[in-house]
Amino acid sequence: SNEIHDLIMNLKVTKSVIGLPQKIIKLACDYITEPLTELFNQSLLRGVVPEILKISKITPIDKGGETIDPTNYRPISTLSVFEKLVYKQLLSYVEKEHILFEFQFGFRKGHSTTQAISKQKLLKH
Repeated sequence: SNEIHDLIMNLKVTKSVIGLPQKIIKLACDYITEPLTELFNQSLLRGVVPEILKISKITPIDKGGETIDPTNYRPISTLSVFEKLVYKQLLSYVEKEHILFEFQFGFRKGHSTTQAISKQKLLKH
């Protein structure tokens, strides 16, 4: 409960959100923390995510070239604030419990492909 409360209060207020604005969620924090904690915990326990939390907004970003060619766009997905909270809660848990393999470099803060290559070269020799 405290962890979810802290995550909500540390949310950056942005305009590009799905569903409720983050400002409203911060204002309602004291009232929604316990129900959200229960929802997130049950979701993780049962392996079921409510459909409403799976909705994201996809925005096509121009990669350059002819704007009429669909292959010149890449999709960017904007997550809902609730999905961001679940992600941050899981990330915090995984880091705190040292669950990730030490050679997991992708999708980790402070880890890069350059470090992965250096580590591979070190292990090779």
